[in-house]
Amino acid sequence: MHKTPKEILESENFQSFLKSVKDVIEFFERGHYGDYEIFVFEVRKKLLTYYSAAIDLEEVEQNDEAEYFHSFKIEKELTKAVHEKSEEVLKENQWYIDTFNPVEVDGQKPTGGWLVDDFEDIYKDLKENIVLLEDKKETAYEYVIWNFRYSFLIHTGQHCIDAIRALHFLIERILNQRDLDAIVPFEPEELE
Repeated sequence: MHKTPKEILESENFQSFLKSVKDVIEFFERGHYGDYEIFVFEVRKKLLTYYSAAIDLEEVEQNDEAEYFHSFKIEKELTKAVHEKSEEVLKENQWYIDTFNPVEVDGQKPTGGWLVDDFEDIYKDLKENIVLLEDKKETAYEYVIWNFRYSFLIHTGQHCIDAIRALHFLIERILNQRDLDAIVPFEPEELE
């Protein structure tokens, strides 16, 4: 039995997904940009929660009004703010090495990845869908449900997984540095 868009929207699964989306958006709009370590740990947690919830999105058919809704874009100032704040907090830690498709080994060369771009694109994709959904136009519901899943599969999910991987190694670096900082320097005179 196929569910209606309204039934999908009201389902516990989709509501949990929406909460993760709103948490990511809120984080990028009001996050801990003043503290690098808090920012890195928190953004990783938000992205992991979103990614886990997005995996279970139900498939729906794209509706006839998709072109109309697909043309909707949020204000550039919103994504620009995420870009600038992320760049400021990450400083030299915003770049990483990546490949476009890690399972196609023939002819693949490493490329540069950029956390700032990942965050900006994730925010933009999620925010545009949420704004359409919050307009409460039932004609947009089917498109938004479809687009959340579609953009996750072809765009947002890729940025998310790339960012999570880079954040993992940034956190490893932070924790290793904490361990090094905790070591009390050994002075040979102490043995005498």
